[in-house]
Amino acid sequence: MADPHGSGQCGISRTVVKIFKPIASRQRVRRKLLLAKGSGAILEFSPPMTQPSASPMRLLVVEDEALLRWAIVETLTAAGHQVVQASDAAAARRAITAEAPVDAVLLDFRLPDSNDLTLLADIRRLSPPSAVVMMTAHGTPEMLEGARALGVYEILSKPFDVGVVVPTLTAAWRSRRPH
Repeated sequence: MADPHGSGQCGISRTVVKIFKPIASRQRVRRKLLLAKGSGAILEFSPPMTQPSASPMRLLVVEDEALLRWAIVETLTAAGHQVVQASDAAAARRAITAEAPVDAVLLDFRLPDSNDLTLLADIRRLSPPSAVVMMTAHGTPEMLEGARALGVYEILSKPFDVGVVVPTLTAAWRSRRPH
């Protein structure tokens, strides 16, 4: 995929390309997305084939990379879950305080307006029953320890196979439900 501006970049971050590469070759049904960054490149993606959930969850996906957020939302929606999206911390705070509570949150560590554990602490304070799974390409031992102390169920290291999102969020949600 070439950049029309001649920079050699196609407008997709290396993280997203790594996430999509193993998935795109395995899927039966293909969906095409014209990238919005002006590259004109087309990326094919299909959510992993999953059975619709018997217990649909209401989920919040907080990710600033539009293409990655789209792939995660498509995967979760295909599994029968209701998904709310946020591209930054401010939108995530608005979504978490909305009328309908979320069962689980998939949270990127580094966002344009938040690159520490403040948003995670806010989610824990504003919606204590919500399970939280974090994803990051920038995990330090201190960040990982702090996230665990704030009750994160799992931390996914980017790049990851999008197919792990549904079972990870389901397990996180079940771990927070009263038995």
